[in-house]
Amino acid sequence: MAATTLPLVTIVVCVYNAAATLRRCLDSLAQQTYDTYEVLIVDDGSTDTTPIVVREWAEQHPLMAIRITTKKENHGLGHSRNIGIREARGDFVGFVDGDDWVRPTFIEKLVCAQHKVNADIVQTDYYTIHENPSESNLVKVARHEQGLGASMCTKLFRTTLFAEHDIWCPEHINYEEVATTYRLGLVVNRIAYIEDCLYYYDKSNPYTITGQRDERYLQLIDALEVLLNYTRTHELFDKKYDELLTIMLTYGMVGRLWDFFRTGQRHAVFAYYHRMSTLLDTQFPGWRSSKELQSLCPNNKYRRVLTSRLWFSIYVHYSRLFAPLRSRTSQVSNL
Repeated sequence: MAATTLPLVTIVVCVYNAAATLRRCLDSLAQQTYDTYEVLIVDDGSTDTTPIVVREWAEQHPLMAIRITTKKENHGLGHSRNIGIREARGDFVGFVDGDDWVRPTFIEKLVCAQHKVNADIVQTDYYTIHENPSESNLVKVARHEQGLGASMCTKLFRTTLFAEHDIWCPEHINYEEVATTYRLGLVVNRIAYIEDCLYYYDKSNPYTITGQRDERYLQLIDALEVLLNYTRTHELFDKKYDELLTIMLTYGMVGRLWDFFRTGQRHAVFAYYHRMSTLLDTQFPGWRSSKELQSLCPNNKYRRVLTSRLWFSIYVHYSRLFAPLRSRTSQVSNL
């Protein structure tokens, strides 16, 4: 692409008490090979030394386009991301969490992939790190083989999409990106994928949202209900029925439930399953025998556990006896 055609990209970094890892994140953004971008840091009322780290880093990079928005009180990630979207000056907006980092070609390759097909959303594969960051602890997640993922990181979005379709991050729940990314995915014309891991997703911190294993995990279902309500309001439910069912099963049941089950508090696990299966029964009658579930869960025993409350209870209470079955879910646990 000629230099005059390069779109401006805004990278939003939402932070809250991220002093320990933030410099690694920001340094990776300073090393980008793409020239036409800005970094917008939204501090969600940090009480540690995060503001100092941000200020010092900005002073050390006077030639970069850096903007800082600081909130006096903590309002959550959804609120911070909405601020970033509304204040973004770029044609495209992306997100990098303060405890993650990206490769130097992150923005450049995403923009090139977007330009080739005029995509509204472009997504890269990524690595997950569950322990100390090192090559031996990297787990590759090939999102291009699985379709659009929920994370708002690993992507660039056409900035105008949010206001045009009135899609914003819910500010009252966790897992806000589930409701946001999938709503956007249902209304865009074209999504592009990159078969290259450009994003490093650090899961080693047990205090992050994805590390929650109690009743707060049920807010994932709240996010899925935001998605369903949007499709009902905008007359998309019937048109996107099969796609919605796949999202609900993959993210709400198959992928997330069993990961949560392995480490979640038992009472929260049962509460989650009861509410999730009830939601599926109400919105998607026949999901237990659907082709989508059969495709996602080809193992008959696995499907029986997912579709029968009795078998699910047995599975939870005697999970060690079902260890070989549980291992079948490893391929979908990184959603």
